[in-house]
Amino acid sequence: MRLQPKRAIIELTDTCNLTCKTCTVWQKQYHETRDAKKKLAYQDIIRVQEQLSRMGIHRVTYLGGEPFLNPHILAYARHARSVGLYPAVVTNGTVLDHHAIRSISADNLFDVMIFSLDGPRQVHDMIRGKPGTHDRLVAVISELRKIKAKTHKKNPKIFIYMTISTFNYPYLYDVFYQALHLGAQKIKYIAASCVTQELMRSTNECCGRDSVRMHSYQVSPDVRLTEDHKTMIRSAAYALLDRAQHHGIAMSIEPILLDARSNRCRFIGNEIIVDPYGEVLLCPMLNQACIGSLQKMNLERLLSGRQAYELFSHVAKKPMPICAECCVEKLAISVQ
Repeated sequence: MRLQPKRAIIELTDTCNLTCKTCTVWQKQYHETRDAKKKLAYQDIIRVQEQLSRMGIHRVTYLGGEPFLNPHILAYARHARSVGLYPAVVTNGTVLDHHAIRSISADNLFDVMIFSLDGPRQVHDMIRGKPGTHDRLVAVISELRKIKAKTHKKNPKIFIYMTISTFNYPYLYDVFYQALHLGAQKIKYIAASCVTQELMRSTNECCGRDSVRMHSYQVSPDVRLTEDHKTMIRSAAYALLDRAQHHGIAMSIEPILLDARSNRCRFIGNEIIVDPYGEVLLCPMLNQACIGSLQKMNLERLLSGRQAYELFSHVAKKPMPICAECCVEKLAISVQ
């Protein structure tokens, strides 16, 4: 049996230019066990994309850290297009310059660009840890929108994602109307993830192996939404769904924010992650459950291997404790 995912996430870097309160990628301890590893070179990524194309995995999303810190990202996107892939990117929007913005539009490099927006200027900058990030993000999206209009281009579609924590939960309406003003085609609301030592310990115990360690969502418990917060968010979210329909903008809300958690993982088996070192993951939360390295074996063999099948079967049958804090969709797990 070979797994046949529909999308590949390629992490082009694990460095970031911001110091967000809802992420630890920028922290020193996150890199202590990673910096000694050999990263994928330019030609390695090209080979990965060629393998994806041959295997019929046509959707690829570039992630970081901040993916635009990788100097080759536009070249990767051009190559992806040339081999029949449909590239997208998730970015904080702060490092794109005028040349990159023009190239993205002129060369139709991305189907979708997902920008992170956390609230009004003061709140966004506080969460992102750097003054001026909000204004820079707005300027980049505005310039991209103007170039698209001038050249009559539909792509890239602009999506706005808001990660909701205790720092910004009152600002759902603000982000909604900013997204409208910026001409976004979609807005998505996601609850911040908070991974604790106990959650990692219980997950490793459940897996019977060291499957998660020093996670990028190992943040302060202060970010976690309380039930009172979720009640307030739920009321606003239902009202915003009506407004989204009225304004003709697509809108998605993580089920936990609507008190409608699922117990079924939608990621495993449907998507894969290639990290900056060539290690292939089936789950974004089990960051040590690697099914193999692309520096040693090609992707088709990895997805056909015993490790891939066993991990897929294990997680698909019974979600792990850490699934309750999944960055994609938090599942209905009872965590002690």
